[in-house]
Amino acid sequence: MSKDIQGNDLDSVEVVLGGGFSFVKYDPANVITPQMIADSKPQPDLPNAYQWSTAGVGLILADGGPQDSRDADDATEFYQAGYALNGEPTLTTQFSPAENNPTVRELTIGTPDEYGVYHVSDIIQNAKWMAYQEEMIRGRNGKTRIRRRAGVVQITNNEPNQSERKSVKGTALTATWQADPLYQTQGSEKYIESYYEPGDDTTQSVTVDPTSLSVAVGASGTATATILPETAPQIANASSDHTDIATVSVSGSTITVHGVAQGTATVTVSAGGRTASLAVTVTD
Repeated sequence: MSKDIQGNDLDSVEVVLGGGFSFVKYDPANVITPQMIADSKPQPDLPNAYQWSTAGVGLILADGGPQDSRDADDATEFYQAGYALNGEPTLTTQFSPAENNPTVRELTIGTPDEYGVYHVSDIIQNAKWMAYQEEMIRGRNGKTRIRRRAGVVQITNNEPNQSERKSVKGTALTATWQADPLYQTQGSEKYIESYYEPGDDTTQSVTVDPTSLSVAVGASGTATATILPETAPQIANASSDHTDIATVSVSGSTITVHGVAQGTATVTVSAGGRTASLAVTVTD
């Protein structure tokens, strides 16, 4: 809706759709640069270590979503009224993972020995971590805005929830954003942050190159999907109409076809309501 007579606009209300965190080892090779999360990128270009499947904290409790906080010393005031220097801030983000996966355990109780046993002296660790946070928000006109944040954190608090029968147990973690030289390019920043605001991101076309592919039984072949415009979400899906002859998988823009049995099949590549076809022949 447009603004009403009081100036209120429901299209301007932000509704959180979800998000997540990835934590990787503190290493200069894992630094996320401003170019990687530029506000013009529909998809961030992150180092390989930040795979959600290996570095993500997993599911987050609905009532334990990310909550940012700021704490600081009292401001320094001057003799002249109207002047003050803000105290050094401590910026934190609290969130409650529901999954007890390897990433969460490494953040809290450390790493296991050769027998897979954890020797726990505390439920938070001193280690620094490279962190990437992403939050998806439905904003104006129903389009999804993506907030991206990257920096160095330490887990400074861990408050496990009480165990209750037949209820999800989580643990409230507090990540403190650290001022680290790897991210301090303009002063004393604690993290970098960007907002991807979709513009004209409606998918106009999907094409596949080549449009036909021949593979042998037990072998694989690849084709490349191109989604236009470049501002549209660069996420393609693919399916085979005869999975007993050929199966298909997608990684980024690469379509990989696997030969199962002799015959022909059609692979349909889709994105944003647009489709393209790839004719597949599987030879004996």
